[in-house]
Amino acid sequence: MNNHQIKLVPLIQHTPKRRAIYKRFKKLTFKKLLVPSIIFFVILLFVCILGLFNANASEDKTSQQVKKHYSSIVIQPKDNLWGIAEKYVQYESIPSYVDNVKKLNNMNEDTIYAGKSIIVYYYE
Repeated sequence: MNNHQIKLVPLIQHTPKRRAIYKRFKKLTFKKLLVPSIIFFVILLFVCILGLFNANASEDKTSQQVKKHYSSIVIQPKDNLWGIAEKYVQYESIPSYVDNVKKLNNMNEDTIYAGKSIIVYYYE
Protein backbone atom coordinates (compact mmCIF):
# COMPACT_ATOMS: atom_id res chain seq x y z
CA MET A 1 0.00 0.00 0.00
CA ASN A 2 1.17 3.48 -0.86
CA ASN A 3 1.11 6.22 1.83
CA HIS A 4 -0.12 9.51 0.48
CA GLN A 5 0.49 12.73 2.30
CA ILE A 6 -1.95 15.55 1.88
CA LYS A 7 -0.50 19.03 1.76
CA LEU A 8 -2.90 21.78 2.80
CA VAL A 9 -2.48 24.90 0.72
CA PRO A 10 -4.17 28.11 1.85
CA LEU A 11 -6.58 29.56 -0.67
CA ILE A 12 -5.03 33.01 -0.46
CA GLN A 13 -1.29 33.22 -0.48
CA HIS A 14 -0.18 35.99 1.83
CA THR A 15 2.55 37.65 -0.07
CA PRO A 16 3.93 40.97 1.20
CA LYS A 17 2.04 42.83 -1.51
CA ARG A 18 -1.27 41.17 -0.59
CA ARG A 19 -0.69 41.86 3.10
CA ALA A 20 -0.20 45.55 2.37
CA ILE A 21 -3.38 45.64 0.28
CA TYR A 22 -5.31 43.84 3.03
CA LYS A 23 -4.06 46.26 5.72
CA ARG A 24 -4.97 49.26 3.54
CA PHE A 25 -8.43 47.80 2.86
CA LYS A 26 -8.93 47.14 6.57
CA LYS A 27 -8.00 50.74 7.47
CA LEU A 28 -10.24 52.17 4.74
CA THR A 29 -13.17 50.03 5.82
CA PHE A 30 -12.74 51.05 9.48
CA LYS A 31 -12.52 54.74 8.57
CA LYS A 32 -15.54 54.50 6.28
CA LEU A 33 -17.65 52.81 8.97
CA LEU A 34 -16.50 54.89 11.94
CA VAL A 35 -18.19 58.19 11.04
CA PRO A 36 -21.57 56.69 10.01
CA SER A 37 -21.56 54.55 13.15
CA ILE A 38 -20.97 57.57 15.38
CA ILE A 39 -23.71 59.53 13.59
CA PHE A 40 -26.12 56.60 13.94
CA PHE A 41 -25.52 56.29 17.70
CA VAL A 42 -25.86 60.05 18.25
CA ILE A 43 -29.20 60.05 16.41
CA LEU A 44 -30.32 56.97 18.35
CA LEU A 45 -29.41 58.64 21.65
CA PHE A 46 -31.27 61.79 20.61
CA VAL A 47 -34.41 59.80 19.71
CA CYS A 48 -34.29 57.94 23.05
CA ILE A 49 -34.00 61.20 24.99
CA LEU A 50 -36.92 62.72 23.07
CA GLY A 51 -38.96 59.58 23.75
CA LEU A 52 -38.37 59.91 27.49
CA PHE A 53 -39.44 63.55 27.50
CA ASN A 54 -42.50 62.74 25.42
CA ALA A 55 -43.48 59.87 27.75
CA ASN A 56 -43.20 62.15 30.79
CA ALA A 57 -45.26 64.84 29.06
CA SER A 58 -48.04 62.41 28.16
CA GLU A 59 -48.15 61.08 31.74
CA ASP A 60 -48.52 64.64 33.04
CA LYS A 61 -51.40 65.31 30.62
CA THR A 62 -53.29 62.18 31.64
CA SER A 63 -52.87 62.92 35.33
CA GLN A 64 -54.20 66.45 34.79
CA GLN A 65 -57.24 65.25 32.83
CA VAL A 66 -58.37 62.65 35.39
CA LYS A 67 -60.48 64.13 38.19
CA LYS A 68 -61.67 62.48 41.36
CA HIS A 69 -65.43 62.70 41.98
CA TYR A 70 -67.44 61.82 45.06
CA SER A 71 -70.96 60.46 45.09
CA SER A 72 -73.41 59.29 47.70
CA ILE A 73 -75.05 55.93 47.00
CA VAL A 74 -77.85 54.10 48.79
CA ILE A 75 -76.97 50.57 49.86
CA GLN A 76 -79.18 47.95 48.22
CA PRO A 77 -79.99 44.54 49.72
CA LYS A 78 -77.14 42.05 49.20
CA ASP A 79 -74.60 44.89 48.58
CA ASN A 80 -71.23 44.73 50.27
CA LEU A 81 -68.17 46.98 50.21
CA TRP A 82 -66.19 44.60 48.00
CA GLY A 83 -68.94 44.49 45.35
CA ILE A 84 -69.26 48.27 45.41
CA ALA A 85 -65.49 48.58 45.10
CA GLU A 86 -65.54 46.36 42.00
CA LYS A 87 -67.97 48.80 40.36
CA TYR A 88 -66.02 51.98 41.13
CA VAL A 89 -62.34 51.06 41.45
CA GLN A 90 -60.06 52.21 38.59
CA TYR A 91 -56.52 53.11 39.59
CA GLU A 92 -55.94 51.05 42.73
CA SER A 93 -56.56 47.63 44.20
CA ILE A 94 -59.94 46.62 45.60
CA PRO A 95 -58.67 46.21 49.20
CA SER A 96 -57.14 49.69 49.04
CA TYR A 97 -60.38 51.15 47.67
CA VAL A 98 -62.43 49.46 50.42
CA ASP A 99 -60.08 50.86 53.10
CA ASN A 100 -60.33 54.36 51.60
CA VAL A 101 -64.15 54.22 51.46
CA LYS A 102 -64.24 53.05 55.10
CA LYS A 103 -62.02 56.00 56.13
CA LEU A 104 -64.12 58.39 54.05
CA ASN A 105 -67.29 57.22 55.83
CA ASN A 106 -65.73 56.85 59.33
CA MET A 107 -66.43 53.10 59.33
CA ASN A 108 -64.62 50.64 61.60
CA GLU A 109 -65.90 47.44 59.99
CA ASP A 110 -66.87 46.11 56.56
CA THR A 111 -70.55 45.63 57.43
CA ILE A 112 -73.03 47.87 55.60
CA TYR A 113 -76.84 47.89 55.81
CA ALA A 114 -79.49 48.21 53.10
CA GLY A 115 -81.18 51.60 52.98
CA LYS A 116 -78.18 53.47 54.44
CA SER A 117 -76.03 55.69 52.22
CA ILE A 118 -72.27 55.90 51.90
CA ILE A 119 -69.91 58.17 50.00
CA VAL A 120 -67.84 56.57 47.26
CA TYR A 121 -65.38 58.07 44.79
CA TYR A 122 -64.55 57.48 41.17
CA TYR A 123 -62.37 59.04 38.50
CA GLU A 124 -63.44 60.75 35.32
